[in-house]
Amino acid sequence: MFLSSIPIASVSVLAGALGVISHLGYFIHGEHHMQSVRILCIFVLGPLIFFACNFFLYDFPIIEAGKATIVASTSYFVALTLSILSYRVFFHPLRHFPGPFSARLTKLTHVARLLPNSDNFAQAHQLHQKYGEIVRVGPNELTIINPDAIAAIHSSSSKCIKAPWYDAIGGPNPSLQLTRNRNTHDKRRKIWDQAFSARALRNYEGRVDGYVDQLIAQLDNLANQPVNASLWFNFYSFDVMGDLAFGKSFNMLKSGEKHFALKLLQDGMRPVGILTPIPWILPILLAIPGAGTGTKIFTKFIEDQAATRRKVQFQPNTPLLPDITSWLLDAEENSPDPMNKNPRQAT
Repeated sequence: MFLSSIPIASVSVLAGALGVISHLGYFIHGEHHMQSVRILCIFVLGPLIFFACNFFLYDFPIIEAGKATIVASTSYFVALTLSILSYRVFFHPLRHFPGPFSARLTKLTHVARLLPNSDNFAQAHQLHQKYGEIVRVGPNELTIINPDAIAAIHSSSSKCIKAPWYDAIGGPNPSLQLTRNRNTHDKRRKIWDQAFSARALRNYEGRVDGYVDQLIAQLDNLANQPVNASLWFNFYSFDVMGDLAFGKSFNMLKSGEKHFALKLLQDGMRPVGILTPIPWILPILLAIPGAGTGTKIFTKFIEDQAATRRKVQFQPNTPLLPDITSWLLDAEENSPDPMNKNPRQAT
């Protein structure tokens, strides 16, 4: 048979060539972070299929089939890795920007630095002190502290889009804040602009003032003793968001206790903060059975709150205080586009 007639050295060369071709023909083009699960499956199943073909189709002895599989797999992955690293160091468009040498090769070292304290802001500050205003912090990533970059990156005419990690945490139905598609963002932003117009903000002002008074009262009660101010500010912001989004407070300022949803949110953000530099790992982790349970519970809680608020919106003769959701639901109800009837699309 054909494979059985190829010397093992030739198998190694062919597999190595395939590794280089994989990089130059596929991995070097575009973004692949959302295909990480599929790519991992191919990398795992590929050697198994190769072994099965050698053993069952070409009657290789099991040891010879295993040897050929190990040689081919090793050659492929070594060649792929060397091709990627060589490109990132010597040929990448960002190769002339200063930064740690390890950052040219991989973002894994970035993650390793974040593991002890999850202090990305401090890490970035140290790098800028050492390398200047523009630092290469990853194979495809720069961090910039020059104020001229604000307009270049964030203006309406900018060609820049949000970073890949927004895809990883946004899922198949990303919110306005998480969508990376500019056209989609612009369409949905028009609805949100109505919810934050000057008239709308005046309607919210009195309710927000009430929560400010509650916060000040609680801080007064805690005077002359150490206070976790961040915790109380979280209580304040979550209560305000609950009122303005769902028409009801979570009453954390009154109770002084953390709502379970806030705890789920904070617990879920800790690993995201550490793994932000490698967004491709998040789909893989979420594919593990039982993973992301807290995130799923939090998402279900938010969906339930939105569904409850939606029922109230369309109940006849029900007095409602104006809130953000009322604008979103009105836009959904009045949209001529059936695709916009999905209540998640407005957010």
